[in-house]
Amino acid sequence: MFLDPELNPFFRIMIGLTEKGLVKETVILDTEAIVDVETPVVVFFLKPNIQLVKTVATLAKDKKNEGKHLIVFLCPRYTVVCKEIFEEYGVIDKLEVYELPYEFIPIEKDVLTLEDNFGFRNLCLGLNYQTLTLVKHSIQRLEAVYGKIPLKYGKGVWSCMVLDALTGKEKDVKPEKEDESQYTEVDALVMMDRTVDLYTPLITQLTYEGIIDEFFGIKCATVEVDNKVLEPETKGPTGNRILYLLSQEDIMFAESRDLNFNLMKEHFPKRYEEMKSLCEKKESYKTVAEMTEYMRKLRNLKIPQLQSFFNISKESCCLILR
Repeated sequence: MFLDPELNPFFRIMIGLTEKGLVKETVILDTEAIVDVETPVVVFFLKPNIQLVKTVATLAKDKKNEGKHLIVFLCPRYTVVCKEIFEEYGVIDKLEVYELPYEFIPIEKDVLTLEDNFGFRNLCLGLNYQTLTLVKHSIQRLEAVYGKIPLKYGKGVWSCMVLDALTGKEKDVKPEKEDESQYTEVDALVMMDRTVDLYTPLITQLTYEGIIDEFFGIKCATVEVDNKVLEPETKGPTGNRILYLLSQEDIMFAESRDLNFNLMKEHFPKRYEEMKSLCEKKESYKTVAEMTEYMRKLRNLKIPQLQSFFNISKESCCLILR
């Protein structure tokens, strides 16, 4: 399986580790990619990037790959340009091409993403407006799942274009008899695009999650760091480690992600002592009222996360922040 590097973080968090029985090998797709001679079926997952599409067409045209079953998934759309490239290389009959129309990707309980990393560039330079179409379809899918959003607002040139496309389609449909069940829990949708604020991306982020993004870069709730950063005193081999930054799975990250970074050096040791004290006092509770209060405090804590947290010393918590 060949995977577009832009889709790698997305696939990692959405489907996790691939079963070895189904896929022999996963390779990052680049201009120097080579297909394994012994592989009978080759699957490509890529965005409609012209260079990568040409790479796939070149591999399909190579005589060494004749007889192989080549399957291409274009995410999120199979564009006209991609089709023209395959026709130009004369390989459109050798490929089995599909669309993988993903839309909003839930990476956190409060974060949805389209993972369209070049959307701003394409819109700003006027290269294409596929991002706006993707946003429109994503909102329509959201309404199809959760019900109609009664109030929609847009601020910015691109947001207003999406809003006009949404409301224009609604005007063409004849209104039916109102039904309370068709409305959603979402009371209103407010869309804002980067044209109304070009200054904020230039400001240094000062939250805990923001500093991690500034120094290491967060892609689809994952960050790749060197082992020496996490374990500076270890003499083991150097290399990168992929960490998942998911607040629904990490109780400490959930409460610290939006705090100012200057407060973190006091926050971690303080929380460590509070949680340690809470667990140490459990044997001293005798009455039903005391045990009820104790269970109330633990109700929102994930026990496996709590236990693994206590394996880290107080000094280690401070070391991370130095």
